[in-house]
Amino acid sequence: MKSVEPPRRGYRQDARARSAEATHRAILEAARALSASVPLAAITLQDIAAHAGVTVQTVLRRFGSRDGVIEAAIERFAAEVRAQRAVLPGDIGAAVNTVVDHYEDYGDAMMLLLGQETVDANALRITTVGRELHDSWVADAFAPTSKRQHRLLVVATDLYTWKLLRRDRGLDPGQTAEHMYELCRAIIGRAGNDADG
Repeated sequence: MKSVEPPRRGYRQDARARSAEATHRAILEAARALSASVPLAAITLQDIAAHAGVTVQTVLRRFGSRDGVIEAAIERFAAEVRAQRAVLPGDIGAAVNTVVDHYEDYGDAMMLLLGQETVDANALRITTVGRELHDSWVADAFAPTSKRQHRLLVVATDLYTWKLLRRDRGLDPGQTAEHMYELCRAIIGRAGNDADG
């Protein structure tokens, strides 16, 4: 009869590492999912743990505190936004479609956070990172542009522009993208360099 070798140590370590990473992800996803429907200040460690299917002690071991969870979630979300919004510079249609898709996924949750930024320091940190990401994305996606064009493109592709078209005016995603595209084309088609503006 052939003997069965015990699992190699490296295999067990790999399985443990995969399990730890899955737990890490689940906690961050729980924090993000809760923040999409509940004011940030109302979200407790118990809420995050329950939503992730782990104990509060597990959350504390991984992140140290509630603020640690939020900080890690901000870093992870920022990396995901950069990846989701990546487009070739100068492709206006792709840029607009990409940003509209992003807002379709996260726009309502982002609006909820914006409504909290004057009363919650964590919400302000998140929205500040979001503004910086958007500004950087516009610089990359529409390069090269003048300073004035850059500012106008930030507005044309901003979350509030999406909200005005999509939620307030009731346009569908395709119509919203068409309107944003027209705004961007008009801005980029401006005569002159506007270098001083």
